[in-house]
Amino acid sequence: MLDALVNGNAITPTGNANVGELNDSTVNSLFTKATTPSYTVAQQSAIFGQIDRASMAQAVILPEVYAKVLLYRPPTLTNVYAYSPWGMYNYAVLGVSSS
Repeated sequence: MLDALVNGNAITPTGNANVGELNDSTVNSLFTKATTPSYTVAQQSAIFGQIDRASMAQAVILPEVYAKVLLYRPPTLTNVYAYSPWGMYNYAVLGVSSS
């Protein structure tokens, strides 16, 4: 997955997963080195750690923000519950009381 996100050789004109468009020669050469068949899994893991640190040093991968919002509801609203897969109210079942 890291290859698609920060490898300069993975940059394409459309459908690009390398949104930071990082095309760093050091990172690219580390990817080439990591895919050498003679390396053990432990050696490859160490190289991928170097790739991770090198790309984070350039701030091309930023964590997503989990946004919270306040959902206001008037006291006259009935049958209100949050639908957890969507993280919001189930609008199909809402009602309004007459009082």
